[in-house]
Amino acid sequence: MYADHLAGPEIFHASLFWEKINQLNIEWLKREGLDNFKRTVNNNYFNWMVSTRSVYFRNVSRNFFSTAIRHPRKLLSALFANVGGNMRHKTYLSDNVEPNYLQRKIYAWYLLFLYEFVTQRDEFGLFAKLEEPSVGNPITINLHGKRVSQDISNSYMEYSYIRHSLGNDFSGIKTIAEIGGGYGRLSYLFRLLHGSQGVKIVLIDLPPALFVAQWYLGKVFPEAKVMNYRHFTDFSEIEEDFTNSSVCFLLPHQLELLPDDKLDLLINVSSLQEMSRAQINHYYELVDKKTRYFYTKQWVIWENSEDSMSVPAVIYPTKPHWQLVKARLNPVHSEFFEAMFKVSKT
Repeated sequence: MYADHLAGPEIFHASLFWEKINQLNIEWLKREGLDNFKRTVNNNYFNWMVSTRSVYFRNVSRNFFSTAIRHPRKLLSALFANVGGNMRHKTYLSDNVEPNYLQRKIYAWYLLFLYEFVTQRDEFGLFAKLEEPSVGNPITINLHGKRVSQDISNSYMEYSYIRHSLGNDFSGIKTIAEIGGGYGRLSYLFRLLHGSQGVKIVLIDLPPALFVAQWYLGKVFPEAKVMNYRHFTDFSEIEEDFTNSSVCFLLPHQLELLPDDKLDLLINVSSLQEMSRAQINHYYELVDKKTRYFYTKQWVIWENSEDSMSVPAVIYPTKPHWQLVKARLNPVHSEFFEAMFKVSKT
């Protein structure tokens, strides 16, 4: 997989920022194994360590205590919130972290406050039925007899915004692709909630993320018809398997080989800002060709020192013929914006 990635077009190669992180991720996977990836490489995707100074902690804690005034019993849940088991993990900044009691408590509070935040805004009534899969050894709290994590809450919040933005058109979304999907936290949710309705998931990423996602989604959906990653130079080589599979795995350059207008929805969460301007422009050209809708969630401004780039939101080359369906600052991670576009062809 890695050799095929390096042999592919240079425009799809990792930026210096991600080349450095990917080498670290590969080393962690060798040392810690796939069974612990939610405590290692996942902390380089969208799982956040927490302090009381974190913007996202402050956003959800304000919400929690404003509602706890009217429902004092909620304060008991905060008192007894605890991380299950140990909380040893790795981050980009530290190779081995064993949090103290206060750090564990703050993390548990964040998971509780985030869960309450998402629950209060659940217009589709599905969140209460969800819990974080145990595969990958996640850091969780037990709430109402369920494992609760950042990933299940953040993913459901993204899912809800996507579904709300699409409105009645959501029922027509049958092929969903995600560029930079990490281990597949959001893809997992779409498959879980809509796989029985014939929705196909196409997960696109660099190795080792694609390798981890392939292993993970295979574990949590053993019954799914899966097209694992393979080398191909023309779509005709995989067309039958792609058509008959419910979950497919591609390297980034293979997105270019899919027929135009093959996708109903293309998703990217927090990775475009880590690319060069040429790469960002190239992906937007592919979005314009391959899909009907595009959901993007990125930092409002990002300083990429590794590649000597500053990436403000205005850098993204949205096409003039695209229709902006909805946009907002994310209510938890308020340093991120979200937007849904209809990729009109006229």
